[in-house]
Amino acid sequence: MRNTFYIGAVGKTIPTIQLDNDLSATVLRHLRLQEQKQLVETRVKTLDAEMQGLKGRIVAKLNGSCMAIGEYVTVSESQRFSIKAKSADEAA
Repeated sequence: MRNTFYIGAVGKTIPTIQLDNDLSATVLRHLRLQEQKQLVETRVKTLDAEMQGLKGRIVAKLNGSCMAIGEYVTVSESQRFSIKAKSADEAA
């Protein structure tokens, strides 16, 4: 199967080249990453739209107030270590 890949302006006077396996693999990887990037950009647009909708709901609930108080929970983790000190007799 023959794939045609263009980078930049296509010049009719520039000869077509045959890609070796290494460069062909690089081009395919580039195309796959480009597709993934487009999917991520679409997801970002969806998230932005959802965030704007939520922001609108928040502003509507605030009724023009500039301040709101919210409750949140923080979690912290701590560990206790015990070190047994040697007595003066044991140290000598």
